[in-house]
Amino acid sequence: MDGEHFTKQVRERLGANRYIAKISPKQISFTDEFRIMVAREIEEAMATGACDVNNVIKQTLSRVGIDPELIDSGRIASIRSSIRSMVVKTARVEATGDGAADTKRLERLEIQILYMQQEMEFIKKILSRADMT
Repeated sequence: MDGEHFTKQVRERLGANRYIAKISPKQISFTDEFRIMVAREIEEAMATGACDVNNVIKQTLSRVGIDPELIDSGRIASIRSSIRSMVVKTARVEATGDGAADTKRLERLEIQILYMQQEMEFIKKILSRADMT
């Protein structure tokens, strides 16, 4: 489905899920509840040291009743990006607080660092494969 539009049947199927905020032929929006759930699961996976963000997202989709095969890789990347933005925005809001949120802010920043480290590893793999050709 890479770059394809959602058919009417797929939109109806996905739209019935409570974690889908909005779906159109070209776009899908997930609820904040879903994004928070995915962010927590990514955080837990990173704590164990073995985190493939795309797999975590796909597993979460499956767990909430959404067939990950209906969501192409570009949309998975978009979910990942929106979660990263949410984490950054949350960290900024917490940073402007009265200091009571320092611990939470620090935890969010640690999540961001771990997430970026994984992205760097992924980029390194891609570059090493490109160098082999």
